[in-house]
Amino acid sequence: MNISHSERGASMPDVIVIGGGLAGLMAARELGDQNVSVTVLEARNRLGGRTWYRPFEATDNWVEMGGTWVIPQWQPCMAREIARYGLPLKRRPSGHRAYGVIAGKRLEVGELVPLADRKDLEQAVERLIALARTLSPEAPLLEPPLDLDVSVAHLVRDWHVSPATQEALQSMVINMFGADWTMVSALSLLGWLASSQCSPEALEMADEFFFAQGTAALVQALADSSGATIRLNAPVAAIEQDGTYVSVRTAFREVLRARAVIVALPLNLWSQIVFAPKLHPDKMAVSRQRHAGQASKVWALVQGLPPQFTASGLGPGLVWVGEQEEWPQGRLLVGFGGAPLTLDLADRGQIEKSIQFFWPEARLVACDGHDWVKDPYALGTWLAYRPGQMTEYGAHLRQAEGRCVFAGSDIAVKWTGWMEGALLSGMSAAKEVQQLLL
Repeated sequence: MNISHSERGASMPDVIVIGGGLAGLMAARELGDQNVSVTVLEARNRLGGRTWYRPFEATDNWVEMGGTWVIPQWQPCMAREIARYGLPLKRRPSGHRAYGVIAGKRLEVGELVPLADRKDLEQAVERLIALARTLSPEAPLLEPPLDLDVSVAHLVRDWHVSPATQEALQSMVINMFGADWTMVSALSLLGWLASSQCSPEALEMADEFFFAQGTAALVQALADSSGATIRLNAPVAAIEQDGTYVSVRTAFREVLRARAVIVALPLNLWSQIVFAPKLHPDKMAVSRQRHAGQASKVWALVQGLPPQFTASGLGPGLVWVGEQEEWPQGRLLVGFGGAPLTLDLADRGQIEKSIQFFWPEARLVACDGHDWVKDPYALGTWLAYRPGQMTEYGAHLRQAEGRCVFAGSDIAVKWTGWMEGALLSGMSAAKEVQQLLL
């Protein structure tokens, strides 16, 4: 890996990869393994995309601002990369004490809904899993049944679940996708379940394993082994192709050429680039519309909590909080909310109030987070398709446009929105580009 912040490359590469997140780096590594020369253009001053491992505010303790968890049991591509680079994992402490909050009332430990509603919730989850089994286990979102491209709220409406079950499912969807269940296509939820072989256990394991040395360890390993020239601080403004070559113009008016390009950017950013010829209208339309993922992720150092505290419910800013570590100053929680809830990550009072919804005695010591929705190189969090987006635009999301191929967890056909999806999509894009280079 050669990292450059401003220098012009000495010769034309075979491929330019736009975006230095996991999908782009995976594509670069796969192409490098085939002796294809690659230049990676990354807009930020760092690699990693929507993963970002950095110190917690004013401490020497590091936390993940973006993508965090892996499920090796159901994510074989990630498991291979972990084994290839010898990356150690850590496991969330066992014995966590989970509380549900329903209608503003905290339930007994271990209860997500009142006992009278437990069977109702179990039956609703069973119905979701049964529907997920109608999707392809290998590529759940490649050609999904479009009659399920309705909101999760619409899907569940005719099941006549209890108010408590409805509240529990609503908070679950916000936690999983960063948006209210009226804003999220049921295909996003069912695709997630299908990716994990429809195992209820996967729901429990979703936040269990993470990188001991942070996602930065995987990012660095991919970059180092790619052999690519990596250009940081190189946002792309335009892409033009003539049938033989592709020209890429940066925001600083530098022009680079290659035989093919991989656009490994979040879907929401496609419309920020000028393409010539123009992109398919469906790609531009869905990018301008944006997907629904607008999660708030906050790290909070808190005192006054019981050990191994975890809680869920429709709070004023957060819908789920869970202890990750114990520090000398208190317990480190991670919490999630999402649209239409708004959480100002700089507002300590609001964050403390959101945590106190789950445990009134909690006292906030410090907090940290990153606003991915306002980040100009993300414009959102992990993918959550809006109702109807797969029906209207899905056919063209993954299609190459001339010598321009697309990659990213947003358009992965399996584990969409996860780091596993990014790796799978990057591998697929590399294979597609190799065919273009023949």
